[in-house]
Amino acid sequence: MDMFRAAFLASVLGLCAGAVPAQATTVEGEVDLFELHVGDGDEHFTFDSALSVGSDTDRFEVRASGGSDVGPLIDNVQLEALYVHNVSDKFTLLAGYRQDVREGEDLSHGSLAAVLAPVDWLELEHFFYLSERGDLTGSGQVLGSFPLSESVTFEPRLNVNWAAQDIAQEDSGHGVTDIQAAVRVRKTVVQHVEVYAGAIHERLLGKTRAIAVANGDRGSINRAIVGLALRF
Repeated sequence: MDMFRAAFLASVLGLCAGAVPAQATTVEGEVDLFELHVGDGDEHFTFDSALSVGSDTDRFEVRASGGSDVGPLIDNVQLEALYVHNVSDKFTLLAGYRQDVREGEDLSHGSLAAVLAPVDWLELEHFFYLSERGDLTGSGQVLGSFPLSESVTFEPRLNVNWAAQDIAQEDSGHGVTDIQAAVRVRKTVVQHVEVYAGAIHERLLGKTRAIAVANGDRGSINRAIVGLALRF
């Protein structure tokens, strides 16, 4: 990974987030996932964070997510700069730019997304990505949130990724490429801080799975989760 390029991109995204419209009123941030996966195979670290600046209707958002096998370096980071427009209290549109920063060749994408929250306990999200190579991919998420007590929440989550074409450079086939199904039980320990534990099942599908198995990799894995979340 080119760390200088990563730092530069992070700075650019930060400036984009700072260029908020005049009606901007709030700054919000979260580290929704900061967790260790343990169990089958190598232990794995992953994180998912966001910072947004703007009003209730329009805002700029910077997202950073990524992960690696446990070690001193994170080997895959996704940086996103997004314009977010709340059409209503249940429907949101997002558009922007994503940069994959990783070992070897980095990759840029344009992004377009929609988020629907039909009820308080359910959120549906889907992103479409068009890469600089012209490849179309997508990522969908179904997220549930069920309070068990004043401080404890049960959170099931399903992620589905797909590609519209074979992508040889990414060892990816067309169609649905992989899924992640996870459950987490979150507990608020102090204001803005949560700890959580759970389990995750990850599975490659279709041609992507066949490519991975042919390369000597596993097609599926189960792990336990332990993590921390921050919100401000």
